[in-house]
Amino acid sequence: MPPFQLALFDFDGTLADSVDSILYCFVKTFESFGRTAPSPQSIRSTIGMNLGAAFDLLRGDDTSDGSPDWVERYREVLRAEGLSKCRLYPGAAGLLDHLSRQGVDMAVVSHRKAEFIYILLDQFGLKDKVSLVVGGHPEPYLKPDPRVFDKLVQPHFNGIQPGKVLVIGDTPYDLEFAHNIGAKSCWAAYGYGDAAKCLALSPDYQAASPGEIAGCFDAGVE
Repeated sequence: MPPFQLALFDFDGTLADSVDSILYCFVKTFESFGRTAPSPQSIRSTIGMNLGAAFDLLRGDDTSDGSPDWVERYREVLRAEGLSKCRLYPGAAGLLDHLSRQGVDMAVVSHRKAEFIYILLDQFGLKDKVSLVVGGHPEPYLKPDPRVFDKLVQPHFNGIQPGKVLVIGDTPYDLEFAHNIGAKSCWAAYGYGDAAKCLALSPDYQAASPGEIAGCFDAGVE
């Protein structure tokens, strides 16, 4: 039996290579409001953040209102053009197939709106592999808040205990989330997270590709 019964995946930078989509949507949103877009490096540094907070930070104009108009415009661009620019990481589909055969439940916990995750999972042919998607809106909690697990995930999986859960993600938010709920963590080192910050959080496992994540579920793994 696998040592973990539930895999909690982040989405962007873990299952999906969506950086081209994210950069495109940010640039188009800034242009829509007559503003010069930040550098790609600045935009990339916000991946994993709540979208409104990312706009607040990138605009640098001393606002902290969650940028609702900007968020809505971003999502309009995403619906119209951005989703087609997302790609599944090589090996991600095989990983989910492998875990499914092992009887491991799978969920996605992301700051991205659940509506778009479901669309992309369907686009990638993976919708039937994932039992639950917890997105960043309209849910009241975001990673690394442990209530994401306590209120939204755990009840869906019959009160599963954290010791049977592996959190898989590429950013500090994911690793802090695992720590906060008492679960093990696997850092997706191929994603977008800052390596120094992620390593400082001492993830239990590291994976250089989606395929390497499967090893965390081998029986008898230490």
